[in-house]
Amino acid sequence: MQYKLTYSVASPLGSDEPVEVISNTEIELAESILNMERDVGAICHGVTIDQGDFDDYQRNKNQREVIKQIAHWCKVLDHAIHI
Repeated sequence: MQYKLTYSVASPLGSDEPVEVISNTEIELAESILNMERDVGAICHGVTIDQGDFDDYQRNKNQREVIKQIAHWCKVLDHAIHI
C-alpha cells in the first residue's frame, strides 16, 4: 500500500500547479508532509492524502535515514514556527 500526498501552492502569478508525492510507508508520508511545510513557505490548499497502489513511482529508502531527516526537520520547524 502506498500513499499519495497531493497539494497546490498559492502563487502570486495565479498558477496553482498541483504537486504529487508518492510514499511507500507512513514514515515516508510523514517526511513528505514535513518537506511540504518546509519547502513551500506559502499557503498550501487542496491537500489530500490517498491510499492505494501507485505503480508508476516506486521508491526504496533507508528507513533509518528517513527517520533522521524527520527528526532534523522537526527541530528546524520548532524554531521556525513562522514558516
